[in-house]
Amino acid sequence: MNRTEMIKNLHELDKRLWTTLDIEICGASSAIIKSALKRNSMDIDVVKTSYPLDDPKMRKVLDEILYIPNDLPSWLASIGIY
Repeated sequence: MNRTEMIKNLHELDKRLWTTLDIEICGASSAIIKSALKRNSMDIDVVKTSYPLDDPKMRKVLDEILYIPNDLPSWLASIGIY
């Protein structure tokens, strides 16, 4: 996923949310989004969120964006929620 695709996915997530969601992005995806790194990444690494990503209501929104059975969407890799 390139920078444009990352931003598109994050905007799509934002459009579907019913609450404010603060996320801390780390790793290569953080540098790619800031245009500090010019390459692709398989996911967006999320360290911390203001709302649990494994909450059923949130999972439904995430699944609508990119459905992967029994897992979070492949583009959003959250640390410590499995």
